[in-house]
Amino acid sequence: MTAAIQETRLSIVAATTGSAAIIARLQSETFDKSWAQDDVKALLSGPGALASIAHWDNLAVGYILARSTGEEAELLSVGVSPSHRRLGIGGALLQHLEQALQNTGTGKLFLEVDATNTGALKLYSREGFRKIGTRKLYYKAVNGKRSDALVLRKYLEAAGQSTVADETSNDDRVTDLLRQGT
Repeated sequence: MTAAIQETRLSIVAATTGSAAIIARLQSETFDKSWAQDDVKALLSGPGALASIAHWDNLAVGYILARSTGEEAELLSVGVSPSHRRLGIGGALLQHLEQALQNTGTGKLFLEVDATNTGALKLYSREGFRKIGTRKLYYKAVNGKRSDALVLRKYLEAAGQSTVADETSNDDRVTDLLRQGT
């Protein structure tokens, strides 16, 4: 984490259904296509929902949304306001989520990411995610262009247990994809 985060300018709190408007706003600042507030609220009230909001100096600047089935979880969306990027907030949100999942015994975390999103790919690489699949031409941008979705997985270490060995080869590392320009 960055020194600024260690100075306690960042706090991460659990989100509730009452946080739906904040998350919807943050998502609209982060992505071309975002979810409606009612959709966020429905997700937050559903089974296995996990969500947190990051505050920088008491200003909501990031969020993370996930859904857990117990043994595994899916990261649905994570975003940081453009004005607060490159401060370690995305990584802190991801680590916060992973800790919550580890505490419940969840062993695997999956996600999909646009193959052209180099910022996200760098974050997921640093955090130990590995590519396990590709969904060709999955995303459609506002301009009509399509891009692949990379399916990534990370094994989580359960509290008091050793990490499950990752059977993916070095060729599947997200860092390799970045070097190759996906």
